[in-house]
Amino acid sequence: MSLTSVGNVIGPLMSGALLDMNTHYPYIVVAGFLGVSYLMTFAVRIKAHAIS
Repeated sequence: MSLTSVGNVIGPLMSGALLDMNTHYPYIVVAGFLGVSYLMTFAVRIKAHAIS
């Protein structure tokens, strides 16, 4: 629960700082996180099929 609280504070601060640098940076960072999470999910799925 404490990590969620930290994320609720750091997320907007990071987004605001990125938005001040360039209006596209927050969206690029989010797209990067989504891409990495997709690849991690895909890797876990392949590993689960290999174990079965």
